[in-house]
Amino acid sequence: MKDINNKVTREIIHFQNNFIHLTRLPAYFLDLNGNNIQKKPPILCEFCKSIRDKPEGKEKCRESDINAGMRALETGKPYYYVCHAGIPSVTIPCSITPEDTWFIALGQILLSPPTSNSIKRVHQIAFKFNIDKDTLVEAYKKIRVVTPSEFKSVVNLLWDITRFLCNSERKRIVSLKLKEEKLKRSLLESKLKEMQRKALESQVQPHFLFNILNTISMLSLLEKAERTHEMISMLGKLLHYVLSPSKEIVPLYKELEFVETYLKLQSIRFGERFSYSIEVEENLYNIEIPFMTLQPLVENSVIHGIEPKKEGGHVEIRAFKKNSSIIIEIRDDGIGIPPTKLSIINKGDKKFFLGLGIHNIKDRLKYYLGSHYKMTFESQKNKGTRVLLELYI
Repeated sequence: MKDINNKVTREIIHFQNNFIHLTRLPAYFLDLNGNNIQKKPPILCEFCKSIRDKPEGKEKCRESDINAGMRALETGKPYYYVCHAGIPSVTIPCSITPEDTWFIALGQILLSPPTSNSIKRVHQIAFKFNIDKDTLVEAYKKIRVVTPSEFKSVVNLLWDITRFLCNSERKRIVSLKLKEEKLKRSLLESKLKEMQRKALESQVQPHFLFNILNTISMLSLLEKAERTHEMISMLGKLLHYVLSPSKEIVPLYKELEFVETYLKLQSIRFGERFSYSIEVEENLYNIEIPFMTLQPLVENSVIHGIEPKKEGGHVEIRAFKKNSSIIIEIRDDGIGIPPTKLSIINKGDKKFFLGLGIHNIKDRLKYYLGSHYKMTFESQKNKGTRVLLELYI
């Protein structure tokens, strides 16, 4: 708390100061590092001033203040103690927020008149800090004497007022934050309603598209363009899967049906240059994975691995159990991935653009599965690429 920026905090400290002046008890206001937080120097009795005028004495007083202040803040109530110079003191905690936290060091009084024993202690302090013995004793005898009950009454009253003011300000701050959160929530709800409205509107578009594709498909059948009819039907299936109301998690067999439809389309496109195979252990068809996890990986194999290769190639998809993990493997015998790019893909560095597919898959796997998955890419030039998706389900 280097500066008192909070207006309410300044007002509380101003009130505390006025109260202390009325009691005529020396006091000062310190932050957690023992620094004075008021512009004017702290009010000190002659005895304390003589000790603090010495560097060693000043540091000792500062340590004593900090220790007592921290004890008061930890316990949440005034902390009574005797300082290193033998003077009864108290620290009163004041906390509104972590930034607006301070304490009052109050005391520099005696709870009983000086005695021969207390004078001897003053002699020891004078020797320790190289202060004139007689001067320090005279200053000690001038310290105001109050009864313990008087001192405690003043401290309790100041503490009650401080606690009330700090609590009131804390409640005000919490109330403001709640209002801000309520406003944010209201804005989010408004945006959500707008998104839902747009989503309902957008559902009309796929429906319209499916109807158009259906019409073209039937027309191609009437015209005996069976190959065209087959491709349009498969395209309709793909679009229906992608554009249907949003799915987050789907069974593996649904993803594989979608992927196989895509591969069939590519088989028609490439002819004899392309082939594929899918092999899945029977008990894995119903495991759940994030929607659209496999197709972008298969598409990468076809477009970037097989298509550039003159003689074409083969894509193989396998799903099997290994120990306690489920492995989904996508392998092609295409042209492979350059080593530099392969390293970037495996590191997942988003500074490099790798296409929306891979980043999107990794983000969704992380969101839905957390750390319960691992995805690695292996590749060799002109020998192909292997993607291993390991699920710890």
